[in-house]
Amino acid sequence: MKTNLITRTATLTLLAIGGSLAFGFPIADDSFENLPLDGYANVLNNWIQGTWGSEYSSITGSTSSVLTAHGTKMLSANAGTDVWTQTVQLLDVSALAGLIDSGGAVANFRALYNYDATAGAQSLAGLWSFGQNDRWGSHTNVLFNTAALDGLAGTWEHNVVSMTLPVGTRWLITEVGFVNASLNGQPGYVDAGNLEVVPEPSILVATGLGLAALLRRRATARK
Repeated sequence: MKTNLITRTATLTLLAIGGSLAFGFPIADDSFENLPLDGYANVLNNWIQGTWGSEYSSITGSTSSVLTAHGTKMLSANAGTDVWTQTVQLLDVSALAGLIDSGGAVANFRALYNYDATAGAQSLAGLWSFGQNDRWGSHTNVLFNTAALDGLAGTWEHNVVSMTLPVGTRWLITEVGFVNASLNGQPGYVDAGNLEVVPEPSILVATGLGLAALLRRRATARK
């Protein structure tokens, strides 16, 4: 009976770790409700936190066809002259230096996207990583994920990008936007950005097994 109890306890502990060990980083004005947009180049060149920096975009309320996903406002991303529209925010993740430098930290960034014209517009979610003393132009990694939208104004769709953070990462830039050519002159919409950092599954398993072994040793010592 003791062995079965120990096994069940260890299993529940592991599941609890796997289900809840995520570190959320608050994105300033994640739903574009309260702050004006700063310039894309200004945020990056001057390393400004706490605001969105954007090219070719504006903040709007619900339109005649697209309702906001959260709150009363959303980002309206307009096609520019570059490959994609670009709206970014800089975040300091140095509070998780221990996890990151173990080589087992994964950052997940997601946002909601909408487009009320024909199907096929390509949403974009991006992550850029930087070391403590790095600045724009000296990133240690960059990943983008694009996803085709269904073109239905009543449907908000997630786009998620995940990155195993390089050891030494202390800054992240989150990016939302669209592939310009896919917008066909119509705006795309973004709402509700979210960033979390989680341990890789191997870290969770190792932690869970370590706890299980500790429980077994304690139970044996009590016999």
